[in-house]
Amino acid sequence: MKKIIPIIIFSLIFSNLKSQEIINVDPNNSVQGESIDLTITGQDAHFMQATNTTLWFSQGSSTILDPVYFDVQNDNSILANFSFSLFDPSGDYNVNVSNSIDEDLTLENGFTLNTYSTDTFLVSVEPSEAHQNETIGLTISGYNTNFGQASNTIWFNQGSNTIYPYYQYAINNNEISAYFSFYESHPTGLYDLNVQNSVDGTLLLEDEFTLLSYPKLVSVTPDEVNKGDIIELTITGENTSFNQASNTVWFSQGSETTIYPVNTDIVSDSKIIAEFAFFNTYETGTYDVNVYNYLDSYLYLENGFLLNENPTPPQLISISPDKSPRNQSITLSISGQNTNFNQATNVVWLNQGNSTIQADTFIVITNTEIQADFAFNISDSVGYYKVNIYNDFDGDLYLENSFTLDYGTFISYNELNQILVFPNPTNGNFRIDNIPNFNCTINIININGEIIKTYINKNNSYIDISLSNLKGYYFVRISNNDFQVTRKILVF
Repeated sequence: MKKIIPIIIFSLIFSNLKSQEIINVDPNNSVQGESIDLTITGQDAHFMQATNTTLWFSQGSSTILDPVYFDVQNDNSILANFSFSLFDPSGDYNVNVSNSIDEDLTLENGFTLNTYSTDTFLVSVEPSEAHQNETIGLTISGYNTNFGQASNTIWFNQGSNTIYPYYQYAINNNEISAYFSFYESHPTGLYDLNVQNSVDGTLLLEDEFTLLSYPKLVSVTPDEVNKGDIIELTITGENTSFNQASNTVWFSQGSETTIYPVNTDIVSDSKIIAEFAFFNTYETGTYDVNVYNYLDSYLYLENGFLLNENPTPPQLISISPDKSPRNQSITLSISGQNTNFNQATNVVWLNQGNSTIQADTFIVITNTEIQADFAFNISDSVGYYKVNIYNDFDGDLYLENSFTLDYGTFISYNELNQILVFPNPTNGNFRIDNIPNFNCTINIININGEIIKTYINKNNSYIDISLSNLKGYYFVRISNNDFQVTRKILVF
């Protein structure tokens, strides 16, 4: 027992050394002549454990306001009812609690008693702003008003422009709930709030409410481009929320044509930068600019964008070689101008009327060159053929009567297939062997389609090539008027 008693005494002393205090009064203000329930909140206090608890408000040493009654809820909470007379001094009061454990606790200037006023006036409307094309519920608050005792007429006005609610009801004598629909035709800006009834008369609160412009698209910059352009456009909104939601952006022309961006960058709530690739296959003319997100909903700028014809349209300009005998496999080099072969999926073919010969395989060398392998049969019709390439970006491209299939000098597919380029990979020195016994030109082409070396072979079955100081992949093209073969080689 002798060991336990000091511990208990120390514990009690230590608990009393904690910083007991009053931290809050809610509500912290009232008006002369009003009766009100208050909650006094303490910290580390002992309201429940202590005895002889008293509670009072004080202003200086002469004014003491006692509660009508109070009820201790727990160690840190007291519920109290005060009834303030019209003669109680207004101003700030200290909140005081005293008991047997905490002794005297004070929250200085913790409560304010406001002066009673017989004036009747409007206090506020919440929320105090809305957008055009928005339907919203508002709460109107008054002081000493009689909203619950009379029929009220409510309106906003901006000069001669007046907006009435479509539904309203009095919550109590000092509050009204009103529902408004704001239309695009209502002018934006500040509005006066008005409430009228038979008891209070007409009450006015000037410039209390703001009507904002509805979310909308205002511009796209630039607002016109040409087909074939790949360009960043800036879409600007007003009162929009681009940065707060996921956005979908597109251009539309009626219900048939829709153009989506390659990528988008949300710069701010009112600005989007979108990169578009305008294919030559798209329709020209005006387009609506559209943005959707769940906050702004569907926004559009009607006829906000113009797509013009391409002043430098893509076209095919040559094919090499431009003829071949039947019953032969050959590689054709097809060149374009302002084309985009490298940016799209291509289809390559020759046609003579309804007769079509598809390329077996092809390689896109650059945006303006394709090498296509064709295998011509002995049964294919001789004569002129149209060369065709199609892709989504350039559309249908063709070169009329640009290729001739004739009887020619017979070179078999096997002969062409036996042309060898070795060693491959190579250090730069290699041989081309089994060349058909004809004069031919040998071009060394880089991956950009540029001819970097040319050799002339005169009836030799092989030729040795040296590419000193070169590295990377190259194409070796062997050709004459009757055939063309391309091989790929790696120089290390």
